[in-house]
Amino acid sequence: MIKVILNGDEMTFYEEDYRDFGELYDSLAPKGMVLKKIVINDIDVPPEKIDELRKSYVEDGTQMCLEFVTPKQFLEDMLPNVLNYISKTTSLLDHVVEKLREGERTALKEVVALTESITALENLRLNVLKIETIESQGFEDAVKALQKLLQALESNRIEEISASVERDVPVALEYYRGFFFKTLSQLRNSKEAHE
Repeated sequence: MIKVILNGDEMTFYEEDYRDFGELYDSLAPKGMVLKKIVINDIDVPPEKIDELRKSYVEDGTQMCLEFVTPKQFLEDMLPNVLNYISKTTSLLDHVVEKLREGERTALKEVVALTESITALENLRLNVLKIETIESQGFEDAVKALQKLLQALESNRIEEISASVERDVPVALEYYRGFFFKTLSQLRNSKEAHE
């Protein structure tokens, strides 16, 4: 038997009724909800690892605890971490610029990682817009700033890259900070209005 606690409700299943973990998971996942937390046999599994487990066999005696939330609740829980990340990243920009100007090899890798992080922020912004309507200003400025950074990286000239990190990246990060802060405020205000 498989013991499952789904959003606080305990239930049991026979392992032979499910071909693999993916089939069991699909039967449990409520439509329109997002997996927030999963614990399998007392081991926390990051929700983003679910796809890696889909083909796994579910053994007799397995215990699972799953917590699903609405997409809006998921965003409300996640956005404070995103805002904290943006603040930390912004505070490190001067250090990256300094390392670039001193010729440290790791600095270029940090700039590439920074562009990947900003791409992730943009992907998150697009997903937020699928869930919540947010009015925001400054997106065009953020795009122009990121284009300047990419042009600087393509030039492969350290002085252009460091100037762009110093001048353009803060513009982009400030846009995303404002967007996600506004999203979080709107989600919280909407929640309070319904309580």
